[in-house]
Amino acid sequence: MRILGPNTWVRRHEQDLLCAGAACKADKQSEVKQVGDEFLERHKQLKTVRGGVEDAEDGLVIADAVVGRSDAARDASLVSLGVFVDALGGDDGTRLFRMSASVIVKLGYQRKTYEIEAILTRIRQYPEDHPMRVEYEQRLADENQALRDAGAGKDEAEQKLVAALCPAASRAAPDAAAMWSSRPTGPVNVFGARSSPAAGPVDAFGARLSRPTGTLRQRRHYRSVFASRQRSDTVGG
Repeated sequence: MRILGPNTWVRRHEQDLLCAGAACKADKQSEVKQVGDEFLERHKQLKTVRGGVEDAEDGLVIADAVVGRSDAARDASLVSLGVFVDALGGDDGTRLFRMSASVIVKLGYQRKTYEIEAILTRIRQYPEDHPMRVEYEQRLADENQALRDAGAGKDEAEQKLVAALCPAASRAAPDAAAMWSSRPTGPVNVFGARSSPAAGPVDAFGARLSRPTGTLRQRRHYRSVFASRQRSDTVGG
């Protein structure tokens, strides 16, 4: 039986378990057949785990698409507001924007959310029947909230992926809605934004996660390590 390393794809581990199990089951000795049963049971377990991980990955792809679309919608509204303010003339642009709309749309999600909230606060200082307030106040507020909801949905999808990969890490993951409804609590960086704490929860493999999930390479590594441990248990037992 081959020894597969931690960088081997889970599917390769599955196939190797299946091959070894089938070969053992075809042996004449009953003891070897029993070992084959153990291999096939491990194959079944690993296949179930892989299915859960792939479902969670699909959910994360969908959630990420919703975040991107929600962000694009509020970007369009910001640019439209900037054009509208320029058409009004006067000092409305400097009163409303600390930086131009074209700069704001390039910011990160949470920093942009904060800037839009600041713009909404300034818009509300105008009379209720002011055209800018009538046209953009509720629109921007709704789109900003939609981004928060989409962001919380993405974090939840990431946590589900962590749960599928590393059950111990999922128990230490923060609440997704709270992460997007409140401002970060780390130190202030040079841009005036708060960075997240350096240390995150420790996963089932002893690695520290700074976010609810790691990089794609980390996730692949976790899956392969899980499979490797499953195989080690079988061989050791």
